[in-house]
Amino acid sequence: MATIVSGELLKNKIKNSELIEQGKEENCRGLKYDVVFSGRYLKAKIGGPAEYNEIPIDKRKDMAVIRPGEVIFVITEEIFNLPLNYFAQLTPKRSMGELGINVNGALFVDPGYYGRLVFGLYNFSSENFPLQPRKTFASAVIYELDAQEKFDYDSGREPKQILDFSPDLINTISKCEPIGITELSKVVQEALKDIDTLKQKANTTDNWKKDVERLIENTSMENRQTSLNLAETQRILSNMTKNLEAETKTREAAMLEFEKKTDAEIKAREAAMLEIDKKTDAEIKAREAAILEIDRKTDAEIKAREAAMLEIDKKTDAEIKAREAAMLEIDKKTDAEIKAREAAMLEFEKKTDAEIKAREAAMLEFEKKADAEIKAREAAILEIDRKMEAEAKTREYDALEISKKVDRKMITLQTLGYVVTTIIVGGGGTLLIGWLTGLIHFN
Repeated sequence: MATIVSGELLKNKIKNSELIEQGKEENCRGLKYDVVFSGRYLKAKIGGPAEYNEIPIDKRKDMAVIRPGEVIFVITEEIFNLPLNYFAQLTPKRSMGELGINVNGALFVDPGYYGRLVFGLYNFSSENFPLQPRKTFASAVIYELDAQEKFDYDSGREPKQILDFSPDLINTISKCEPIGITELSKVVQEALKDIDTLKQKANTTDNWKKDVERLIENTSMENRQTSLNLAETQRILSNMTKNLEAETKTREAAMLEFEKKTDAEIKAREAAMLEIDKKTDAEIKAREAAILEIDRKTDAEIKAREAAMLEIDKKTDAEIKAREAAMLEIDKKTDAEIKAREAAMLEFEKKTDAEIKAREAAMLEFEKKADAEIKAREAAILEIDRKMEAEAKTREYDALEISKKVDRKMITLQTLGYVVTTIIVGGGGTLLIGWLTGLIHFN
């Protein structure tokens, strides 16, 4: 049996856009979800789809209202996206009926349907009804089918998607010229007033009598036609009410039939499931037998493979032994080569030792010669040093001697200067000459 999606589960699905796109969590009301008017509507006076927000504010009182006796079509804000195991039933909001608005349209949403919902709003009151975007006007109850009840449509029988008003509906509304009951009453009252006025004029002027009679006759015909139109309108409303009641009963009967069929289908599916279980048990047993047969074959194959592996192992052992013998032969050759290389190395080392000793002896001889040459150079340097010291001493002695002679000459010159001064002053020229001669000889 189908179960109702409600409470927190419904809110979570609306939040995640699983069942209804562009839905609002605040529109969830326990078991139901309230659909809202998107602001897009179809009105005969406009002739085509209109957006509420695009209508100038000063014209909304005339263009965005439902007049008495008028029907307009609206489309929902929400987009229903039902999987094949979900369906929805809709009921008009009670408040709409209290305001004088009859809600007509899709009251059942098929499983697998994707699209918006279109409703007709008929004003059976005597006052204008203003349109209000995002106003709720119907409630949806969403059901989830059991796993056994899920079904697929035949090709070409899938639910038709609706995202906007259909061209046929737009064409029908564009040609519609609705006449409300209140307007008909106003026309009748105005006609009666005209008749009274004409009667009063007819009483005062005989010339107008025939014209007035004709006018009265024409007006009476118009009144009769208006009465007929009013009666036709009332008949249409009565038929619409009867049709709605009949459609409701038909849908209730269809739901009962659907539930009966669903129960029958559930029983049939349970029987089918039992049959499938039986077949499944038989298949399981057959598969188990097949698996046992495969196990037997597999055991035989394993034994055959083990025998083959033993044969391969034997061949592998022979190959290993052959390779070990080849390796031993290689080892023997390698040992001989190593010994030959070791002997060559010893011979090389012997030659190297002899060369090293020869080089060491040559180095010792070179060092001896170098030591002798160094000693000879040191002796020569010492000899040079001694000669230089002797020469230095000789030069010092000669310098001292020169210095002494210079000193004596300086003293002699000083003395001579004194004597000359004395003699010149005292007049002893002869004595001076004799003294100079003796001095010269002395030095």
